Amino acid sequence: MGMAHIISRYKKHRLYIYFRFDDKAFKESAYCHKEAQKGCVCKQHCVTGDLTLEVSRKVDNSNADVFKTGEYIERHAETAYLSDKDVTVIQYAWQWLATLTGVRSTTVIKYRQTIKKLSYITQMRLCDVRAYHIREWVKDMESSKLAPKTIKEHICTLSTIFKSAIRDNLITDNPCAGVKLPKLNSPDPDPFSVDEVSKILNWIGKKYPEKVTFYAIGFYAGMRTGEIIGLKWSSIDFNSETIKVCRQHTSNEAVEMTKTGSHRIIDIIPQLMPYLKDHRQYTFVKSEYLFLTQYDTPYMTGDDLSRYYWDPCLKALGIRYRNIYHMRHTFACMMLNNNKPINWIAMRMLGHKNSSLLLKIYGAYWSQNNMPDKSSFDFLNPQNDYFDSLN
Repeated sequence: MGMAHIISRYKKHRLYIYFRFDDKAFKESAYCHKEAQKGCVCKQHCVTGDLTLEVSRKVDNSNADVFKTGEYIERHAETAYLSDKDVTVIQYAWQWLATLTGVRSTTVIKYRQTIKKLSYITQMRLCDVRAYHIREWVKDMESSKLAPKTIKEHICTLSTIFKSAIRDNLITDNPCAGVKLPKLNSPDPDPFSVDEVSKILNWIGKKYPEKVTFYAIGFYAGMRTGEIIGLKWSSIDFNSETIKVCRQHTSNEAVEMTKTGSHRIIDIIPQLMPYLKDHRQYTFVKSEYLFLTQYDTPYMTGDDLSRYYWDPCLKALGIRYRNIYHMRHTFACMMLNNNKPINWIAMRMLGHKNSSLLLKIYGAYWSQNNMPDKSSFDFLNPQNDYFDSLN
């Protein structure tokens, strides 16, 4: 298995723990150390040495659970010996993350991603961080072509960490407060036409009949990609013609709740039912999940379904490319264009808490494509004969 040992990266002021477990090599970052000299005996080196011995003992005892994501190193190495004066951003961030409760696992994953992208701020003491440091970080992220939404998520996470530090009396002000964030761009919906939907389903159905139901659900139920790949046969009620949406697969993890943190029951419209019934021949017996990879395991992300089926389909048909999430947009627009009840679309089918988000996203598209016929106002004529009296 191999003993754990420490490696120093002096130019980066970093200490790493290297070890092997189950024939896999692990490299976990433990500390930033100020001295950055060989043979230093700073407290970071000492604590990392103790941690290295503990890792070695756990490796020898075959305790696999603590090494699944490197979380053990994060929670134990970065949180030791914190003091009001010397605590750095990275040290406090990992301590904050380790003590969170009642937070969804997918949210924790996003928090961890933010912490790992903190750049040079990680080495700064909490009390030394100022708003201009945050602005510089935002500028760095913009130059790295990160999406405005991603930048906002990172800053919001960091702001939450600083708020926690204020409650712990480590700092008095939140340097993220008042930092101007890049404007979020909300592109107009760009749905596929009904004819394009038909062509897409026909093309995939002929070449990959075991996959076509995935796309039929996207177009005819408006479910999110993670919700579709997380579907189990037990969630399909053929008698009541409904689907219980209660889980999603996201960030390579199965989560027993939807994006909004709730469950919902959606209707199986007539156009979707034949696809679901036909799909039983492929996975109903071999798995509890509807959709399986070539290795007969459930999909954990929609990347392969996009790369190997969706992308080639659009290219072969000469249809302008839009990503796989536009199946959901297309469902919403098709229903709005055909005057289906707004609350049914928003709350029952799409899983929104109310109809306001639906109107915010699709309102402009809907109004542009649903201008009333002028003859529809004829009901006002019988009571208005003013201009007739003038003739």
